[in-house]
Amino acid sequence: MKRSILLTILLLFVFSFVSLANAGTTLTLDKASFLPGPNQKVKVYYTTDHPLFDDAWIGIIPPGVPHGSEIEGDAQNITYVYVEEAKYDSNSQKYVELEVPPTAGNYDIRMYSADHPDNNGIELASTPLHVGMSVPATTTPDITTPETVTPGTTTPDTTTPGTGQNTIPGTTNAPVTIINNSTTINQSTNTTTNNANTNTNISGSTIANSNIASNNKTNQTTTNDNSIKVSQYVSVMVNDQPLQSDVKPFVNADGRTMLPIRAIAEALGADVKWDDATQTATLTLGTRVVEVTLGQNSILVDGVPIPMDTAAASKDGRTVLPLRAVSEAMGADVGWDPATSTVKLNK
Repeated sequence: MKRSILLTILLLFVFSFVSLANAGTTLTLDKASFLPGPNQKVKVYYTTDHPLFDDAWIGIIPPGVPHGSEIEGDAQNITYVYVEEAKYDSNSQKYVELEVPPTAGNYDIRMYSADHPDNNGIELASTPLHVGMSVPATTTPDITTPETVTPGTTTPDTTTPGTGQNTIPGTTNAPVTIINNSTTINQSTNTTTNNANTNTNISGSTIANSNIASNNKTNQTTTNDNSIKVSQYVSVMVNDQPLQSDVKPFVNADGRTMLPIRAIAEALGADVKWDDATQTATLTLGTRVVEVTLGQNSILVDGVPIPMDTAAASKDGRTVLPLRAVSEAMGADVGWDPATSTVKLNK
């Protein structure tokens, strides 16, 4: 009878002690899963109503270590930190930081009331820690887009399938339709418009039974506009009056002032004719005849060739001539005022 009473008291004492040990103690991690280290840390938030010794600690314990034994946990822990090193977050919650194990696996994070058996160190709480595998490098598979081939043209990099059409290679008899491709090319003044209706049946990875209908309309205009380089725009005075011109006088890359044919003719009081077949301007003033051909580095003065250090050219749809060479050939005087960048023409 006495043995039964003593045993009952002992059991009650043990259960009370265990309940007291685990009462009001919680461990919470900042994340559910972690990658292996290095430099990976887990924040362990904790609360407890149990009295703690100065050397109470929280550590990461390998799986399989028996619970409850501080001596066993101390002997096999991977890493630990004393709770006296705890920090506070912005919400005044206590936490400690532990280095994440370098090997993937499942672990325990456990809290002990002391670090020495003489201080009756016991396990207060535990929570699982999962350390996953490192994330492999992501590899993007190559994606091949079926191409539509039009005879006589370069296949574009991108094809736009018709609405509702299946373009996946390997799909039997899935038509691919391209409707109304319009391409505008602005180079010089070239414009190309292509309207094409293409039906292509793809069987497996082979293009078969390709029927292509194409209506191509090409408008091409070729001019030599803006074929001359402008170095500087200038002013021209004729008998101390400003010259009026729809193309502003300018200095070309050869350092020569250029003016449209009619502006020079009007400034000199000469008649002018243009021969489109030979690209030649003929200026006549009294008995003096001057012929200037586009692109030539010489002019004809009364049939005699006179060399020039620049050539007539085209600018904004106008044929422009070297002002000094032509004016002097017509008997006028030409001067230059560098202070005002002004050409002075006196006839």
